[in-house]
Amino acid sequence: MTDSMFPDPLIPPLRDNAYLISLIADVIGADRSHVAEYLRQEHLNFPLCVSEAFDAKGLKRHVWSAELLDFFEETDCYFYPVVVWNRTRIKCAMRRWLLDFLYRHRMSKGRILLCGDGIGVDSFFLAQAGYEVVSYEISRYGQQIARRLFDDYQVNVQMTDTLETLEPETFDAVFSLDVLEHVPSPPDMVRDHSKLLRPGGFFVVSAPFYMIHPRWCTHLKCNRKYSGRTAWLEQAGQMKLIDGRTLGNPFVFQKIDNDEQNMFSLPWGKRLSLGWGKVLLRFFALFPAPIAYLTLCMFRRDTQVKQLIPSDSP
Repeated sequence: MTDSMFPDPLIPPLRDNAYLISLIADVIGADRSHVAEYLRQEHLNFPLCVSEAFDAKGLKRHVWSAELLDFFEETDCYFYPVVVWNRTRIKCAMRRWLLDFLYRHRMSKGRILLCGDGIGVDSFFLAQAGYEVVSYEISRYGQQIARRLFDDYQVNVQMTDTLETLEPETFDAVFSLDVLEHVPSPPDMVRDHSKLLRPGGFFVVSAPFYMIHPRWCTHLKCNRKYSGRTAWLEQAGQMKLIDGRTLGNPFVFQKIDNDEQNMFSLPWGKRLSLGWGKVLLRFFALFPAPIAYLTLCMFRRDTQVKQLIPSDSP
């Protein structure tokens, strides 16, 4: 795909603070100045809002509970870090890489499921690129914001709040980006997602299991053992690793197809790169504090984010 054909990974709503502030305020029923200040503080101290709301609820960090699930479904603070994260150069580069991957692997069109897409940014981007997109999100407020985004910008995305009504083996690709680190049993979730993939379809996953740090309070400590390991994922989803970026942001798997002509192989150069990346991810799981510090330093140097910080007044 040429640059002229490539939709901007920094989708239009992410460039418009006034629109986002008005949208969030309308959905959660808050004053615009309140939303503007929260969004501004999230830009300056990312990630901040979720941690503060977590402490206010008295929840225990890095441990699964029914209360944590309720928090995911009902909190009105999650979209502040979601907006900021999706504005970073790191996340925009991931979106660009994902679209390039789809074209390199003969998928210039098809049906894609986005699981846990927050306010719908990745769904918006892929729909703009011409894919048939289904967006799944458990957050009540996230669903409302995503629906408004799609309607306001006339982007065709189907939304669902459950996977149970979706037909098995009807998706060409399933995306799970920054989701598995939050759930109590990643293998079970991968199995559920794999059932929706057609044979030969792609499972795209990014999950910083290693990031057990007070700033990322909803990442579960019990999942740290999965960092840098992919055999469990291949087994759970009946898939094999075929591509990815060095540090697994993301890894890409292909569901096993009995017709070998439909399967892709992992080149040796990529195999070495991903192997080295897995070693680093296992190291990060043992010593998460240094990588968390480096991540925060990279964020503070992100000029793209700095340019989009809301002004002092709404």
